[in-house]
Amino acid sequence: MRQTFDLPLFGGLRVWQGAERWGNPEVDQGCGLSNTLGVAGFTSAEAYTVGADAPSVQLPRLFVRQTLNLGGEAAQVEAGLNQRSGL
Repeated sequence: MRQTFDLPLFGGLRVWQGAERWGNPEVDQGCGLSNTLGVAGFTSAEAYTVGADAPSVQLPRLFVRQTLNLGGEAAQVEAGLNQRSGL
């Protein structure tokens, strides 16, 4: 039996004052109908870009964000995906 599986993960930490490091690994598995890949496949999901029966791990996003206060009032930021809460 063939199936499609996609598990995106979000992880981050504060490395110093005003700086955050983020990584978004993904675990993907899947094949399109008749083993189609890329543009030739039906555009329904990631199954056509993976093309693997076994799960594979990818790291599409790894970055550091540095926030600088250039003067004025500091704003409170709410937490979200790839965003830590704080000033």
